[in-house]
Amino acid sequence: MTLQKLMPAQDRRQLHIPPNVVCNAKKQALRLINNNQRLINFNKMGFLDKLFSKKQIDYRLIGKWRVDSPDFPNTQMTFTSDGKLIYEITENGKISIMNMIFETNDEFIISDQPSHSRIEKTKYSISGDLLTLDYDGVISTYRKI
Repeated sequence: MTLQKLMPAQDRRQLHIPPNVVCNAKKQALRLINNNQRLINFNKMGFLDKLFSKKQIDYRLIGKWRVDSPDFPNTQMTFTSDGKLIYEITENGKISIMNMIFETNDEFIISDQPSHSRIEKTKYSISGDLLTLDYDGVISTYRKI
């Protein structure tokens, strides 16, 4: 719809709107619509929801946890308050580190390793300084350090 259709000629003259201003405003409006459409399409992937949503974190997890088993004595996890999970395994003097992100939902830790994205869901419980994880029936216990 043009300005000519919206306003009678005498009203347009009173406003003193040069034609190039109307054209620029229309271009800006179209640009804004296109940008919003791109933003909507971008958000269909869920990226913006993940980026701007508030993560739910069980703050009892925050800190360092070392596996409480003689079979895996050199494994530890560090949970941070901003949703980072650092998983470290020391083997033959070498440390392997996996940087992940996490959040909690009810009795589950939901983790993801952004470099190899795959969401994992692990049931957990905390009793005192012990963290028990149940990953598909495999139980492991960690002690807070």
